[in-house]
Order: sequence, then structure tokens, then C-alpha cells
Amino acid sequence: MRLDSIEFWEYKDEPKEWMLTNTTFESINLIVGKNASGKSRLLNVISGLAKLLRGETSKIYPSGYYLCQFSAAENRYTYELCIRDRAVDHEALIKNNKRLLDRGAKGVGKIWAEGIKQEIDFETPPQLLAAQARRDTIQHPFFEDLHTWARDVRHIQFGTPLGRDVLHMISERDPSTDKESEITEPNQVSKLYKTAFDIYGEEFDKSVLGDFAALGYDCNDVGMTMADPSIIQGPPLALLYVQEKDLRTITTQLQISQGMFRALSLVIQLNYWTFRSRPMTLLIDDIGEGLDFRRAQLFIALLIERALKNNIQLIMTSNDRFVMNGVPLKYWGVLTRKGHIVKIANIRNSEQVFKEFEELGLNNFDFFSTDFFEEGRK
Repeated sequence: MRLDSIEFWEYKDEPKEWMLTNTTFESINLIVGKNASGKSRLLNVISGLAKLLRGETSKIYPSGYYLCQFSAAENRYTYELCIRDRAVDHEALIKNNKRLLDRGAKGVGKIWAEGIKQEIDFETPPQLLAAQARRDTIQHPFFEDLHTWARDVRHIQFGTPLGRDVLHMISERDPSTDKESEITEPNQVSKLYKTAFDIYGEEFDKSVLGDFAALGYDCNDVGMTMADPSIIQGPPLALLYVQEKDLRTITTQLQISQGMFRALSLVIQLNYWTFRSRPMTLLIDDIGEGLDFRRAQLFIALLIERALKNNIQLIMTSNDRFVMNGVPLKYWGVLTRKGHIVKIANIRNSEQVFKEFEELGLNNFDFFSTDFFEEGRK
């Protein structure tokens, strides 16, 4: 399941109104834009919808309108959700031009029942999404593609510690009882590594070390070690470590530099999803933050290569020149904001401007930093 496009607004006709116009995506996407143009907010909108569909939010959002297009194999879906005052005002799902869900205010609507091959009346509490509350693989199997997409959306803020300050608590509890949504939270990377190693063993380590070496971090080993109880008191804790080839001792996650640990954390998470062999949507905000020029470009190349080979939809944001120069313009989406309205330009809706710039032979960053983009669109 891939997200093909999204439109979004919240607090319509209020002072804090914010609107994202039709934004289209491919398998690989780099969203660029000036500060406060809406890059991070775009990823928050996508991950926020996924959380709603997963039922992870304790309360429905105060306001929001989503209009999304998805594709899964030969199927095409349109999902529409309108929220007002923490209640669903409208919800609809169309599959291959057939309306399967149409629900209005107060939760009343119609839904297709596959088992009996007819449309039926239904009512769902206004504070619940019908797409989440009415899941039924017999009567309403069309919701499953939507839930598969939401289940496998992961949002990583690269400029954060990414689990460097979170150690793994050792317990006698069966790790198989852990929910995947818990171990794949970016801050739980030590627990994720332990789970992945228990499942995949040395092959997982070899893959992580290979990717880490490709980024310029040459290490002989990666693993878990017990924390010194004289330094860290409390229940038994384990932490990640790497053994660098030019050092005689291991370096634990508390000693690894922030930039190096960000790279290790994302490599571990990327390898987990690769080994799982399951399509996913990977949202990465501020990709490359804290990495030097060479490593930022190597990292981008690794992410794109893995995403293309493993059916991962990759949506990254950045305004870093190293990153921009490492990503072909065909993957770019340039955000611009005027007041509360955010628009995107990419090669699909501004093809002439992109092609004219490519003919100049300049660095990609120049497309963003000069007036060429804005002048070309006028």
C-alpha cells in the first residue's frame, strides 16, 4: 500500500487555519523548503492519520480534513475524513470507483457488506473512525489495506537522540509479547536490536555492520552489553555497543557521538524492516542532521537503494545542502507557504521548470537557494 497523494486542512475559517494543497508522492521523496514552510508538519499530518487508523490516540483530534489517495497492487483507494470539534463529521472510502463507506455527522451512514453483497445502514460513535471501529475481514475486508498501510508507517525525527539515552531493561518476560509498534518506536532502538538479533542472529549483525561500514564507520562488532551497576543503579540494564576496528575496546551508546549514533540507530531500524520483508512507509524528518558532507550523501544513497529494493516508500525532509546535492531532482518536492496555505512543486506538476534547471548543470542546492525556482514558476 502506497500513499499517492494527500490534501489536508485544519481549523477552517478560524485564525489558526492551516492548509496543505494536493501533495503527490512517489516511492522516493525528498521534501525541501525554507524554515517554517511546513516540512515537519507535512510528516506530522501523515503520521497523525496513521495513528488515528491504528487507534493509538486517546482522543480524536480537535480538527482536521484528510483527502488521501492510496494504491495497492491493482487497487486504488480514496479515503476522506473530516473532523470537527473532536468528532467525525464525515468519513468515506472509495475502492476502484466503488463507494464502500459513506458516513456523516452523528456517526450514521452506509457501508458495503461483502458477505451479503449489499449496502447496509450503520452507526458508529462520533468519536471513533468507522475505518477503525468497523474492521471485519468477512463483511468489510476493504479496510485491511488501509490498516496495513497505517500499521507500517514509521516516523523518525533524525535530529533527535534516536534512542541514545534509552537503555534496554532486562526482564524475564517473553519478548515475543512486545507489540511491534512499541519496539519500532525510534527511541526503543536497543530493544529493537535485541529483538532483531534474537530472530535473525548473526545475519542481522553482518548486515548492520556492512551498512555501517558503507557510511564510513568501520566496526568489527555490534551488540549488547550490560551496564555497569556501580554507575547506573536500579534494575539490570543493557545497552548497545560497537567495536571500532581502530580501537581496542568497545564503545557503548552512551559514549558514541550523537551523529554516529543517529546513523547506527537508523541503520538498525532500516535493517529490521528489510529483514521483515514487508512494505512500509518511512518518514524521516531532517535527514542528515549532524552528519558531515560525505556521510550525509552516503546515507542518502543507502536509504534510496534499500527503499527501491524493499518496497519502502521513503518520504524525507531537509533543507541541508549536502542532502539536496545527493538526491536527484526527480525525487524532490519543494514546499512554499503563503500565509496559511502550503503548496508543493515537483517534476509532476512543474516539469518544465525542473527540466530547464537540469540543463544548466548546476548543483541541486542552487535550484533551492537561488531565485530560479520561483522565477521559473511565474
